[in-house]
Amino acid sequence: MKWLEQLTAPENLLALLGVVVTVGGLSYERLIPGRKRIGYRVQMDTLIDDSTQGGPIHQRLRMLENTPDLAGASLVLLRIENDGFRSIDADDYITAPATNH
Repeated sequence: MKWLEQLTAPENLLALLGVVVTVGGLSYERLIPGRKRIGYRVQMDTLIDDSTQGGPIHQRLRMLENTPDLAGASLVLLRIENDGFRSIDADDYITAPATNH
């Protein structure tokens, strides 16, 4: 029964409590019924710049040559993903009403 004495030592009980709290918190965060989560990752973030100092990756797009207001602009490719366990439905999105021009 020496293992029981080692298990009930204060430092081992605190380590066990830390593991239980961590697993419980992660489980609560991920497994809540009704919880929907949408996440994203930045796949690419490329500057649109007319400077040639950065090499060919920083060449300015031709369609933006006459727009000085876009100094420092960049093109971003986002990957949107469902991080939860429930599916995302069309009713979950907020849509703006259509405007007639």
